[in-house]
Amino acid sequence: MSSCWAKTKDFIASFLVYDTVSVVRIKDKRLAILHYAFLIGILFYVIGWTVFWNQAYYATEAPVGTVRINPMAPSERVNDSWLPVKDLPYCAMEGRSELHGYPLLKCKYFDSAIDVFPQAVDSSISIASRIKFRIENSTNYNFDTPDTQWNPEDGTTDSYYLADIERFTLQIDHTFYGPNLGIQRNARQLKGRFLNISDPNNETWCPLLLPDVEVIGEINKTDILSVGTLLRAAGIDIDAESVVEGESIRNSGAIFLVIMDYQNSRTRFLQENEHYTIRVELINNTEYKAVQSVYTKRLGERTIYDRHAIHFVFLQTGKLVKFDFQVLLLSFVSGMGLLAFSTTIVDFISTKLLGSKEVVTNLKYRTTTNLTRLSDEELELLASKLRRSQEKELALNSADEEHHTESVVSLRAPLVDKDEISED
Repeated sequence: MSSCWAKTKDFIASFLVYDTVSVVRIKDKRLAILHYAFLIGILFYVIGWTVFWNQAYYATEAPVGTVRINPMAPSERVNDSWLPVKDLPYCAMEGRSELHGYPLLKCKYFDSAIDVFPQAVDSSISIASRIKFRIENSTNYNFDTPDTQWNPEDGTTDSYYLADIERFTLQIDHTFYGPNLGIQRNARQLKGRFLNISDPNNETWCPLLLPDVEVIGEINKTDILSVGTLLRAAGIDIDAESVVEGESIRNSGAIFLVIMDYQNSRTRFLQENEHYTIRVELINNTEYKAVQSVYTKRLGERTIYDRHAIHFVFLQTGKLVKFDFQVLLLSFVSGMGLLAFSTTIVDFISTKLLGSKEVVTNLKYRTTTNLTRLSDEELELLASKLRRSQEKELALNSADEEHHTESVVSLRAPLVDKDEISED
């Protein structure tokens, strides 16, 4: 019973210890230089590149938001008016019937109430560039049966270009929100830039078509951009280029993406860098068309507006950031993993490739006999011998240190095998 209790106490005592790593110091300049080179490289990578340069101390989130767009024709602005047809090279007139190889059409002046359709659409807008409207009537209209036939009136099916649409302006009031980070801003609170797609570095401002009217990225003001400026930013001449074979973009219409990119991180020198940029891109091989039916008081008569338009779709993208200690901690933890990997490489070189590999291996690793083949008595003898060896090596007893220095057994030597235990 006492023996069982003693074993139980030893078992419990075996957990009441602190385990730490034993380090072997190997005096080898080659390994030391290699090890410190790894340490310095990892330090620069984690602190310099990951944390400082790439700002890996931020929690990130993609913004969501809304864009409200209000169009305005030149005639609707104060102190402004339409350009005459003779100054619009895409309008057909006597002696002018072709431009860039595409036939021209006569022009009509429509204000924003007629030119823009559909109205009040969130995050997109269409500015008609060509319109064909026809007046139709029916003498046997009956919506209860499929027999109704509509016939166009003579001379009401011609197509026209809409005059001076490049000088239509769009008031763009945009807001973004990061729900997880709790960040919300609008155009009046941010500085912005309008990027020119023709610039290979995509960093320069696009020149404004109407500098006295247009506004971009000014505090306490909403953005106002003209259709012409948006087209120039995309690098597109709608009279010279085509998305449909045989037709100019002014004739067929097209879809453009207006990409609004928001950033609120600080610069690498910890200066505030909250801003947005706008760039415009044409979607290839896509025309745009919108058809509207307007019925008069008499159900037997209607007007069909067939519009081909420049359709702008506003997309809000970017990266919102906020300092997060947990993200910073993860960056340092990843560096600790690299330290372990570098130590593994140095250990492999020292124990497998160097001429002193056998000495280093003997110092680093201790090999025992096959413990499964030892009886309980032999295991107790081995444990007792190890304890005596540790006491001598650590010189716990000063007398032993003076008189038994020659008989000290080093723990770095391989442990004894079964035959040595039997002799004891």
